Formats: sequence, C-alpha cells, structure tokens
Amino acid sequence: MVIQNETGIQASSTDQLEFPFPVDDPDLLPLQRGAEYVTREFDSPLGGVFEVSRIVELPSGLVLLRVGLDSAMLTAMRVDIRHHLILRMVVLLVSVILVSSLFLAWQRQSVLDREVVKVTAQLRQHEAEARRTEKLVAMGSLAAGVAHQIRNPLNSIYMISQILERTSGLPEGIHDQARHILTESGRIEGIVQQFLQFAKPREPDFERVDLAKLVREVLEIQAAAHEGREIDFSAYAPGLDAEVDRRFVVEILENLIQNAAQAVGRSGKVMVSLIARGEAAEIVVADDGPGVPPGDRDRIFDLYYTTRPEGNGLGLSLVAQMASSMGGSFSLSSEPGLDHRGARFLVTLPIHRSEGERNSK
Repeated sequence: MVIQNETGIQASSTDQLEFPFPVDDPDLLPLQRGAEYVTREFDSPLGGVFEVSRIVELPSGLVLLRVGLDSAMLTAMRVDIRHHLILRMVVLLVSVILVSSLFLAWQRQSVLDREVVKVTAQLRQHEAEARRTEKLVAMGSLAAGVAHQIRNPLNSIYMISQILERTSGLPEGIHDQARHILTESGRIEGIVQQFLQFAKPREPDFERVDLAKLVREVLEIQAAAHEGREIDFSAYAPGLDAEVDRRFVVEILENLIQNAAQAVGRSGKVMVSLIARGEAAEIVVADDGPGVPPGDRDRIFDLYYTTRPEGNGLGLSLVAQMASSMGGSFSLSSEPGLDHRGARFLVTLPIHRSEGERNSK
C-alpha cells in the first residue's frame, strides 16, 4: 500500500519499493477526470501486481492511495472460477444431453406404442377377415350344393306354371296363380344364381378405369331407379384412375347404394365419395338412415344374414368377396354416416397392380 502526492511517496507498507510510482501515469488519468477509483494489473520488479488506486483527502491535502495485491492470488482465483465455470457448463451440457435423450426415448416409446396399437388393430382386422373368409368359403360350398339341388325342382315348377298360364279354359284365378308362381320362380332363380356366383366367383378382369366417371355414372342410374322417392343422391369423386374390374366395381356400387337407399326409406341422403389414400382408392358410401345396431356390426358380413324380410343376406358378402378378389378390402366404418347418423361403408382398392400380378394372369 502506498500513499503519495505530487512530491513523491509519503507512506508505504513496505520498504522494498525500488521502482518509481509516477503520479502522471497515463493509467491514472481517469482519477483526474472524476473517476472514483481505477484498477489495473501490471508486472513490477516484485512480481505481478493487481492495483486499485483512488484519490483520498487527508488533513495535509489530497493524496493518491494505491493498494496493490499479489496477482498470483488473483490468477489462482481466476483459474478456480474458470474451472468451476467449465465444470458447471459440463454438468449443464450433460444434463441437456440426458434430458434430450430422455425426451427422444419418450417420443420413440410413444411412436412405438402407437405402432403397436395400430399393428394390433390391423392384426385383429386381418384375423376377423380370415375367419369371415373361412366361414364364407364353407357356406359358399354349402350354397352351391343347395342351389344345384333347388334348380331341378324349380325348373319343373317354372315349366308347369308356364303350361298352366298358357292353358285355355282354366278358371281366371288359376291363370293369376300361375303368373304369380312364374314371378316368384324367377325371383328364386335369381337368388339361386347369386348363390352359384358366390360359391364359384369369376376371376377379375383388370383394366384401367376412370373411377370418378364410373362412380358418377352408377349413382345417376341408381338415382333414376329411385325416382319418386325424396332421396338426395350426391357424389364427391375427383379424377382418379385405377386398375380394377369394371363390372365388379359397378356391382359393388349398386349393392351399397341400393342398401343405403333402402336404409333411408322414402326420404334421406346417400353420398358416394371417392378418395385417394396413397396408393389406394377408397370408395365411401354413407347415408343418414338408422345405421347398423351395435349387435349386428360383426354379423352383417355373414352369408345369409339380413335384417330385412325381403333380403337374402348375400349382398354384403358378395361385395366383400369382389373387393378381396381385386386385392382390396371392405369394411363398416366406426364413424357414423351423414349428419352424425347412419352407416358408412368403405371399399379400398389398389390403384396399381404389381408386375407379379400382371404376369400371373
């Protein structure tokens, strides 16, 4: 510690001051301009010094008080602070890495959980479809046998009713009954033909089809067929081509639209949508009818199961069969149809066929 004025050093804490302490040192100029104190670090003959200087007032006048410390202590403190700072930064960095790793692990686990749920749902769906297919194959074989057995007596009934209808001299009531038998025999023949079609389905004949145009055409025909009923038929079908069997798609649409029209009754809404889902085309037929009761959702695809007295339980089974033969799928959506009610049926068909499928034809 040194006290000095313009005349020199007035007092000192040590007698080992063998080097000058000029008052006009440039580093001390801030004090003359009003600075409260000045700090600096410099090398002296005694070693490194950290100095704090300020002007103080004594009874003898203004003097310069200069307090110097060994800078080795300050250097050690700086090194220690630097080490602590580096250590804290390392701890902070490790913490950030750990938190990031935990967050990424949590995200991956969430993704895996979602994938597990998705795959589980798909497996259950495939298992249900496999069970349904096995059941349909067995019932289809039975249907073929029954259809063949029915056809022979049915043909006899049809021929006898034709003879009766043409025979003159019979009471008028007999002719009416004969015409009624002819009509009902024809209806039974149509059902038998459906049985045979289901038991021995034809192979699909693939071609490039404008699905949007086909959807609109079928919907227009069905709307005309239901003329006189207050049913609003509409279609959302942006341009989309796919390699499918045209006849199969028409029959699928006809079945689903007719079912929807019967479900809504004399008035209601039926909408057919065509949507691109990646490499697949999704046909949606929705209505605002009563919908499918929860107890019937797992049974409506069963052969011969129907909720309508006039139904034969073949329509949805044939739709599922045709969709599957084209490499697609058919399902009843868990979402409601139109206006938060009704049913929503989904038919998914591949847009392109693989080279292997083309070569195997």
